[in-house]
Amino acid sequence: MVFVVISYDISDDGLRKKVANILLDHGVKVQYSVFECLVDAKTLDKLVVMLSREVYPQRDRSECLCFNPLKRVYTIFTKIILV
Repeated sequence: MVFVVISYDISDDGLRKKVANILLDHGVKVQYSVFECLVDAKTLDKLVVMLSREVYPQRDRSECLCFNPLKRVYTIFTKIILV
């Protein structure tokens, strides 16, 4: 299992709500646009695919902080910090 913190800054209200709903299915909301997820490798991969369909680095700002990372790099995030 991997503990992942995902935060985002999305200006479009509809898209922000859609991303929040995706993340609520996989973790808990700890702040307005910050979620904590404890997921296995397969679920993390699926989550990234779902988010990549919605979040565009050219338009939206998002960060993924992975604690105990699975050594995966996801290009949908504009900044990745592996601790």
